[in-house]
Amino acid sequence: MFQVHVLPDLPNFILQIIATGVLFLVLRHFLFKPVTNLLDARSEKIVSNLEESTVYKREAEAVKSEYELKLTDAKSEARDIVETAKKRSEQVKDEIIQEAKSEAQSISKRATLDIELEKQKMFGDLKSEVVDIAMLAATKVLEKDLDPNTHKTMINKFIDEVGESKWTN
Repeated sequence: MFQVHVLPDLPNFILQIIATGVLFLVLRHFLFKPVTNLLDARSEKIVSNLEESTVYKREAEAVKSEYELKLTDAKSEARDIVETAKKRSEQVKDEIIQEAKSEAQSISKRATLDIELEKQKMFGDLKSEVVDIAMLAATKVLEKDLDPNTHKTMINKFIDEVGESKWTN
C-alpha cells in the first residue's frame, strides 16, 4: 500500500536546501550582479541623457531668446530705416518744390524783364517811325525840304514834351 509520510525525509530535505542555497549563490554571483550592474549602468545613462537634454533645452531656449531679441532689433531697425527714408523723401520733395518755385519766379522775373525791354524797344521803334512819318508829313505840308537833323530834333522834342505821358500810359 501506499504510505503517506507527513514529515519530510530529513536528509533529502537538507540536501535540497543546500542545493537551493548553492544555486542561489551561483545565480547571484553569475546572474544577479551582472544584471544589477547592467540595470545600474542603464539607469545612469538615462539620468545622464536627461541631464544632457535639460542642458540642451536651456541652450535652445537661450538661442531662441537671442534670436527673438535679434528679430525684434531687426524689426525696429527696419522701421527706423523706413522712417528715415520717408523723412528723406519728404525733404527731397520739399527741395524739388522749392527749386521749382524759385525757378518759376526766376523765369517770371526774366519774362517780365524781357517784356519790359521789348516794350521799351517797341516804343523806341514806334517813336522813330512816328518821327519819320511826322517828318514826311511836314515835308509834304511845307513843300520844302527842311534840314532832316533839325526836323528830327524838333519832332523828338515835341514827342518828349507832349507824347511821353501818353507813351507810358
